[in-house]
Amino acid sequence: MRGRENGVSEVIGTLLILAITVALFATVFTFVNTMPRATSDVQVTFYPEYNPEYNGHSNFYLNLTLVSGTPLRTSGIVCVLIVPGNSPKNTFSSANPNSGWVIPKGNYIYPGNGPSSTIYFRVTQSLPSGNYYAYIYYKYTNQILWQMSFYIPPS
Repeated sequence: MRGRENGVSEVIGTLLILAITVALFATVFTFVNTMPRATSDVQVTFYPEYNPEYNGHSNFYLNLTLVSGTPLRTSGIVCVLIVPGNSPKNTFSSANPNSGWVIPKGNYIYPGNGPSSTIYFRVTQSLPSGNYYAYIYYKYTNQILWQMSFYIPPS
């Protein structure tokens, strides 16, 4: 018994180190693979059309046609028109189905011409004069795709 050293043999020690290394690698690999991927910004061009002669008494319209860029999932589009004033009633959002915004039916809006490429806003009530701001926000990339401001003069 003299000279005997207690310990783990070299082979078992090497196998333990390899097993620990493989387990750590698998843990880090799983953690990194479950992280959400970065989304790239969407590049699109909208062509706006509205009635600039609006006098506060006729129907107001705003047509936004997607003329180029990436097809957009309709479920990710939020359109907002901010009317002068400090009241939540002065904001028309497509999140409200009765807001006046009409987004084309279907899963995607594709670049082109026609009803399937155009977002519409119609309002029949009289609107106050002042500066208006319109936005298209895309939820999937967390970005404002389009914005515009315009002025409606007093009637």
